[in-house]
Amino acid sequence: MWVRPTLIALLLSGAVLLGIPVGCIYLVRSASNTFETLATVRNLDGLDFEVEYGSFDGIGKDEWVNVYAWKAGSRDSAFSRLFHPRKRIFNYDPWTWDAAPPEIKAMGAHSVLISLPRASSVSVEVRQFGDVAFDYRVYQVEYPTQVRTS
Repeated sequence: MWVRPTLIALLLSGAVLLGIPVGCIYLVRSASNTFETLATVRNLDGLDFEVEYGSFDGIGKDEWVNVYAWKAGSRDSAFSRLFHPRKRIFNYDPWTWDAAPPEIKAMGAHSVLISLPRASSVSVEVRQFGDVAFDYRVYQVEYPTQVRTS
């Protein structure tokens, strides 16, 4: 049986076009996402804080640390978490996987300092949350990039 070359090309291109999304879905679904709470600080200047480590092991490896803040006591139950989301105020790539979490401490009335000895890069620094101002002290940033501050 004789098949036209254009029909073979059409069938092959269809297989390629279908195979690309299927391969991508496989890679994303087989990848491993890990989230771990490293530290929690309660009622510091009227805010609660959570430091969360995350990693993604897929085609490549990506690691990050997020610092979240919310009004103190507003997320104590599963129901209240629906109406009081946490806000990401700081995001950085850790220098090593076993690095200590950032230190969070009050510096005075309505002022909080978040400090860290070393980071690979910093991508988010929020300066104000409600009436509390944040200051950041990262002593060494290996790959400085433009930081989003809002």
